[in-house]
Amino acid sequence: MNITIFGATGKVGSRVIAEAVSRGHAVTAVARKSDRPDSLPTDVDFRTGDIGNIDDVISLSGGQDVVINATRPADAQDAVLTTREFMNGLAQTQVRTLIVGGAAGLTVPGMGGKTVLDDPRYLAPAYRHVGEASLAQYRVCIDEHRVDWTYLSPPASL
Repeated sequence: MNITIFGATGKVGSRVIAEAVSRGHAVTAVARKSDRPDSLPTDVDFRTGDIGNIDDVISLSGGQDVVINATRPADAQDAVLTTREFMNGLAQTQVRTLIVGGAAGLTVPGMGGKTVLDDPRYLAPAYRHVGEASLAQYRVCIDEHRVDWTYLSPPASL
């Protein structure tokens, strides 16, 4: 399988790369900075790109089997803008995507519909902005009907 991973140098992206390589997949690792990290496996194709740039998304996604977005938007406004551009690019390539998002919108069992975003047991107030960005990202995905997408909600304290 040919996989492009945006956010390749982050905590999630680097782990996804390691797993994909261990399973024999051909991986294109994408990061915003042009310096190839020493920790990146030598058999991974490293590219510079940004999910907020539609031309980068198109050129780095075309012909792939799946594209993984493992980026972490800085705030809700950035999450909305970059996710829209990411989806606009993918809509032109028709490549499936997996977005590693956040847990903010998940409901807490037994709490009457209370979400992780509003429960400090799961998301400390100091990280609320991260949860808000993830929830904004998810809402953009919900409104997207041109792209075959899956949104993964890992634990709040991944």
